[in-house]
Amino acid sequence: MPESAVIASSTSSFTPAQLSCELAHPERFLVAHFWNPPHLIPLVEVLAGEATTTSVVQSTMHHLRRVGCEAVLLHKAIPGFIGNRVAMPMINEAIY
Repeated sequence: MPESAVIASSTSSFTPAQLSCELAHPERFLVAHFWNPPHLIPLVEVLAGEATTTSVVQSTMHHLRRVGCEAVLLHKAIPGFIGNRVAMPMINEAIY
């Protein structure tokens, strides 16, 4: 792939550190976690890895906003990120 390519995952379960530890270019890696269904919910949680460059984060945020997404930059990796941590207790209660 080109040297300028951003490498992204949509996971909310694995941290950028876990996914980028074997990459040749971890500075180009980040997580862009889309909510489902993405055509109805425009929220995207963006989480950079320790090695991710500022320019990769900025260009990703810009691109997501340009295509109509509400990109939110997270500053700390937590299981499930913000959205799933808020939604799961409500979903569990509805199932109960």
